[in-house]
Amino acid sequence: MKIASSPSRIRNYSPADLVRKTRDLPRTGEPGEKYHYSNTNFILLGMIIEEITGNPSTEEFKRRIFDPLKMTRTYGTARSSEGIKGPHGHGYARDDEGKLHDMDRLNSSYGAGTGGVVSTARDMGRFFSAFEKDKLLPDDLQQVWDEKPPGKPEAPPPAERLCGNEPPMRVAGGAAAGFNATTYSTLDGRVQFAVSTTLTINPHAPNPIIQQAAEAVLCPKR
Repeated sequence: MKIASSPSRIRNYSPADLVRKTRDLPRTGEPGEKYHYSNTNFILLGMIIEEITGNPSTEEFKRRIFDPLKMTRTYGTARSSEGIKGPHGHGYARDDEGKLHDMDRLNSSYGAGTGGVVSTARDMGRFFSAFEKDKLLPDDLQQVWDEKPPGKPEAPPPAERLCGNEPPMRVAGGAAAGFNATTYSTLDGRVQFAVSTTLTINPHAPNPIIQQAAEAVLCPKR
């Protein structure tokens, strides 16, 4: 993953600006035809939150999620010039000219729904533990989450899953320029392994190593 070499890499764009930039892009498929991850959809959801509540979406996240779960090291950023608060690891990414940049100052203008939140492995663990214990969503929303969407491929056979699916685990991961984070949780939320890494390479490159670490910790008998 490369970043722009111009000041635009830390320029703040409004959510409306970002949505507007997608209007002329081709569709990846028809609605309901097949699942595709979409940052634009998350930006739109953030805009809906702000329209309904009258507050920045990150304030609603703090009030509804971060504070109740005691995610004390998680917060939403407002502008890229803020940087990351307090002591922290530094991730780096190369621009179009090959020069490394410290991603301490990242473009958080898409924070209305798909980014702009700074967290830690500890707090990620708190979030996914609450999710697996059904303490995060009301029953009706939990049912929507658990339902299999049309077009979703079948899960791999147990032998291809972590620990041979004994116990069953859910894996949630994400990456950005300079950073990679993955959380493994049993479906009852009692056992977890959360990893946050800083990078100077492709954000997804450490995934095999993280998988090996998870196997060593969570299924040592294998």
